[in-house]
Amino acid sequence: MVEPSVPADERDEDRFLRELRRIQAEQDDDDLQEEVWDPSVAATRKMLQVCQAAQGVGLKTVATLDEQGEQLNHVGRSLGDITRDLDSVEEDLSKGMGQQLTGQNDQITALTASASSSTERLARASESAETILRDG
Repeated sequence: MVEPSVPADERDEDRFLRELRRIQAEQDDDDLQEEVWDPSVAATRKMLQVCQAAQGVGLKTVATLDEQGEQLNHVGRSLGDITRDLDSVEEDLSKGMGQQLTGQNDQITALTASASSSTERLARASESAETILRDG
C-alpha cells in the first residue's frame, strides 16, 4: 500500500535503505558465519592432523608388536631346542654315571674279594707263625 503523506521519491529512499540494511545484515551474518566457520575449519584440520599422526603411531606400534611377536616365537623355538638338548644330555649323563657306578661297584667287589683273600692268607700265615714258634 502506498502511504499518502510520504512522497514517492522518499519511499524509494526508504526501500533503498531497507534493502541496504538487509544486505548489510546478510553480510554481517556471513561475516559472523565466517568468524565461526574459520576456527571450526581450523579445528577440524588440526583434529585431522592429530588423527593422521595417531594413525601413523598406531601403524608403527602394530609393526613393532608384530616384529616382537616373531622374536618371541624364535625365542620359544630356541628354548624348545635347548630343553630337548638338556634332556638328551641328562639321559647321556645318567647312562654314563650308571656305567661308572657299575664299574666302581665291580672294583669294590674285586677289592672286597681281594681283601677277604688277603685276610684269609694273613690268618693262615699267622697260624703258621704261631705253630713254628710253638714247635720251634
